[in-house]
Amino acid sequence: MKDGRLKGHVAVRDGAVRGFTLYGDSRDDDIPGMEVYAIYILPEDFSTGMGRALMDASTAAMVAAGGTEVGLWVLTDNARGRRFYERYGFTPSGRSKVDEDDGVRLEELHHRMALPPSSGVRAGA
Repeated sequence: MKDGRLKGHVAVRDGAVRGFTLYGDSRDDDIPGMEVYAIYILPEDFSTGMGRALMDASTAAMVAAGGTEVGLWVLTDNARGRRFYERYGFTPSGRSKVDEDDGVRLEELHHRMALPPSSGVRAGA
């Protein structure tokens, strides 16, 4: 985060971090725009609005930075996550990939979403 390329937000409740999101420029050379690298909420905070609030803060910051579209990768088997993203406005892009790490096969689907036009007011201004 020190070089400014990785941005993030945290969700705090009762003085404790309960979730976070990380985002920045797309890590894929052939996919333009911004990317949500990670969003995580503690399971006991599912369905409380915390994930939506983190995504709202992240997409607002992307818009303020001039972003026009955002993508993310989600594990194929993560049905709950895919439902969350699709309810939020992301749609499958038709891309998929398989990563292997220490013999573990991870299949991922890519989702995209257009960001609303910026009002011209930059975050923090």
